[in-house]
Amino acid sequence: MLSRILQELRLHRVLELGVAAALFGYVHIIYGDVLTVVIMSIVGLVWYRAYQRSSNLIGVTISHVVLGVMTIALGIID
Repeated sequence: MLSRILQELRLHRVLELGVAAALFGYVHIIYGDVLTVVIMSIVGLVWYRAYQRSSNLIGVTISHVVLGVMTIALGIID
């Protein structure tokens, strides 16, 4: 849905990518750690770009689940 909204705004593709990544990072503010927000913004760049190329959420979703499970299992996040 976010992708559709950003596309309708007709932002430059790089700006669209940056806004999506920043919003994805910001959602992770719940962890109370600025470093987590920054890292998740970078991850958001990669995932949004992958979504732009494929228009498919399956790979991004699986990757998100794997990364989440790994960070929790390793004790990086609670």
